[in-house]
Amino acid sequence: MRPPTLRQILRFPKALQKNMNTSFTQQQNSSKKIVIVAAIVGFVLCLFAGLGILYLFGQIFQEPKTKVIFEPDQSRISTVTRGELEETAHILTHRWNFLGYPRVSFDVSYNGEIVGHLPDDIGIQFINRTKEIGLVEFVDFGYTPVAIGTIVNTDFEYDYLPQVDDEKWHTIITNGEMDTTGVSKADNGNYVVNFILTEKGKNILADYTNQNYNSYLGILIDKVVISAPRVSAPILDGRGVINGAFSEESARFLAADLRYPPLPIPLK
Repeated sequence: MRPPTLRQILRFPKALQKNMNTSFTQQQNSSKKIVIVAAIVGFVLCLFAGLGILYLFGQIFQEPKTKVIFEPDQSRISTVTRGELEETAHILTHRWNFLGYPRVSFDVSYNGEIVGHLPDDIGIQFINRTKEIGLVEFVDFGYTPVAIGTIVNTDFEYDYLPQVDDEKWHTIITNGEMDTTGVSKADNGNYVVNFILTEKGKNILADYTNQNYNSYLGILIDKVVISAPRVSAPILDGRGVINGAFSEESARFLAADLRYPPLPIPLK
């Protein structure tokens, strides 16, 4: 008898061959499906990435277009240093970024002007608010209610701001004691300004509110009263909320003024 050949040794039963062919076909189909799914996922990711890049470029090229030039108000100031101009431009840039315009910036020109490139849809009132000195004071009014909109005299001296010939009120804290600020909506739908004080400011306000229950705590911007709530409880954690008849825009401006220092020079 002849010995079996290699072909005969490796010959599989027909049923086993059929199963192997079917398994191989299924594997091919599964691989095709995986490739198709991967291609679809890759296409979607590329599409979203492309749209994101287009949006970014659109924002960059469309937002800052209008040139606005500020200069020192010579009617209120005689000399200005380069350092004061640089600091002013720096504060203005931070204010605008805080207000939701991350690509707006201000620079000092060679002839001492402060130049900003702003969005086209910004109104003149918005720009005028930007150049305010922005000194925020928390003032002890004692048990005297002072009307909103009143210009008052305080013991915190700051150049270029008006001081009326009137009773002098004591300033408890200013922008310098602010750590973080923000804007939110209260349960009644009104906009409010939230703030967190530095450790120093926290201790000062805690001492004041602990000893002056039911007195009026005036909140001023550039010596003008914008709010005067009563102290109803000690504020011990350095966190507070400023309520008022704020629009979203005015609330954001107040939060920006609180968050950053006042301008070192007056502008026009």
